Amino acid sequence: MSVEYIIAFYMLVCVMMTVFNFGFLFYEKAHSKRFEKKMAKMAVSLSEEIERNADFPTGEHRRILERKMRRLSGMEAFDLSMEKLRDLDTEKSEHYLRGISSVFEHLTYEFTGRDDLKCAYFAYIVGRWYRKRPAADAIIEALFHYVRERSFYARQNALESLAVVADERTMIEAACAIDQSDSFHHPKLLTEALLSFQGNRGGLAQEAVKRFDEFAPHSQVAIVNFLRMYSVGQEGALSESELEERRAWVFSKLSDGTVYSEVRLACIRYFMRWPWEPAGDELCALAAKDTPEEWEYAAVAATALASYPGEKTVAALKRCLRSRMWYVRFNAAKSLYDLGLSLETDLADVLSGNDAYARDMLRYRWDYEAMRRGEARGAGATEALEVQIADVAETEQSEASWEHARTTGLSFQDQSLSAQSTRDLEFLALALQRKRQSLASHMSSSDAWQEAAAAWSRVSTSWEEARESWHHVAEVDLEKQRASNETKEPFAKTRATAPKDQGDCEAKGGEQQ
Repeated sequence: MSVEYIIAFYMLVCVMMTVFNFGFLFYEKAHSKRFEKKMAKMAVSLSEEIERNADFPTGEHRRILERKMRRLSGMEAFDLSMEKLRDLDTEKSEHYLRGISSVFEHLTYEFTGRDDLKCAYFAYIVGRWYRKRPAADAIIEALFHYVRERSFYARQNALESLAVVADERTMIEAACAIDQSDSFHHPKLLTEALLSFQGNRGGLAQEAVKRFDEFAPHSQVAIVNFLRMYSVGQEGALSESELEERRAWVFSKLSDGTVYSEVRLACIRYFMRWPWEPAGDELCALAAKDTPEEWEYAAVAATALASYPGEKTVAALKRCLRSRMWYVRFNAAKSLYDLGLSLETDLADVLSGNDAYARDMLRYRWDYEAMRRGEARGAGATEALEVQIADVAETEQSEASWEHARTTGLSFQDQSLSAQSTRDLEFLALALQRKRQSLASHMSSSDAWQEAAAAWSRVSTSWEEARESWHHVAEVDLEKQRASNETKEPFAKTRATAPKDQGDCEAKGGEQQ
């Protein structure tokens, strides 16, 4: 087969692929438009039907609604229609939703063998618009089936729907079913589902504590995080006795060395949110761990100790500043700042110590927080300002030297000096611009900063004049070199031609003799 046939076949395949791609895109666009039109038409008709039956949904209306909601477009149209009705009259929409609860129960059998996408959307619709309490067994069983055997999206939507329609025991059963399944479910998603529970959260927390040991370690982390956050922002959600009992239970997990490390770290974060005096000693002990295998305990404990003010805490955090792990030093410095300590008085021993890493971390934290608040940088900024002012003085002296070189007409013998000098000047000008930008970034309303800015302005002007003088001197030097070369060229030509003329004379003399 010749090459031309192969090329022609390849071009034909390319053309056919291009035609197929354009055809498929056109089909998808047309299908999307048809779906939108169909959904809009269905939404209008469904809205009218809902409006007519809002006060008392009839059996005929329920059958029509059930037939339309078997399709994905029908469920989406129902969702849009209910949003519109709820915005117009919330009480009327709630009364209507209670009247059509049987529609959702019948649809559970319709969606049993459907694909995961439709099951996931149906679970979402149930969690949003199903109002019967307690929920029917058919609804609970269908959602449990999605949790155990369906895809990730169906599983998560079903879990969130159970958080709306189920009771405490059913919700924990669903969490256990997810934990025991072969598919991994992220602990944060489990925590969010538990936090979205609309029933008695206190009872849910008790049920989770009761069955805590049945969960895998990653799900135990999710439960501890739920215990830490579920009562945040709810005054009186826990009585003092319940809070004390909960703290004691979490402390037992924290002090147990056989518990999974991530669970113990979650317990440390719990005591950061809910401080408990007996836990302070354990946190100080964990903060002292400085081995490569246990540095995570020290890092998280150093953060949690910000909730435990006291001399013992400050001493433990100062020890953390000498840790070999950067994260431990970073968290310890932040906790010391959050405790309200003074860098000049309370932490003077660290600043005057021999640990450079501890000093640098403290200065970094205080400077960073000062920059965040937009305040002055303190003693460290004063030292930096003095250094910059000294640089200004040196620059002014250099400018005077350049001025002297310009006025005295200093000559430059090296012919390559012009280009090199230009590059040096450009480099110096760039360095000056960066210093000026650095100074401007730290300027404040104080007189010292204003004087430094004025000095930098004078130096900038002097550098511009010095740069011009460099160019002027370089040009003068080049002109002198050109003039010198032009003067020397005739003599060089004379010396090059003189021996030739003398040889010619000698040759002619020899011929005459």
